[in-house]
Amino acid sequence: MPKAKRKGRSEAKYESYCVRVEDCRPTYSFHLNDSKHFEGPYWEHLAVTFVGHLISPQRLNWHRLPLMFLGRRDEERILDPPNASDWKPLNIGVLTQRGERTEFLGSLPNDALWALLNAHLRGAFQIIHLHGRRERGRTEIRSVHFEREVDPEDLEL
Repeated sequence: MPKAKRKGRSEAKYESYCVRVEDCRPTYSFHLNDSKHFEGPYWEHLAVTFVGHLISPQRLNWHRLPLMFLGRRDEERILDPPNASDWKPLNIGVLTQRGERTEFLGSLPNDALWALLNAHLRGAFQIIHLHGRRERGRTEIRSVHFEREVDPEDLEL
């Protein structure tokens, strides 16, 4: 009996996602650090979840998508000065698609996340664009853009 051939690894492709934000849910906590797992005298947690619907790509049109961004103070140190770091991140976050469920988890510098939260509450943006490499139900997001309106050229026709 001939051996079954294994399928080769599917080729990763780059894809863009456009989300219209409808709601924003911030969470923040700050307390004394009594854990041996974290450095420093204090511990804080900042997360902002933007909830919206995908308007592009067409195959996912109107899927509900929560985008959770975690604030990270260590990213602030890397950004200033950027050439002093030898750390090369693989992504900003990961968009996961499993059946009808689609979700995003990523991180941004703490200060940038506070500014984005305030900007959204003032109505400065309602569109989030994500772009990254898609492979087997997950997309490694490499760039994120926050915009006021949809640019028709950004939509997949």
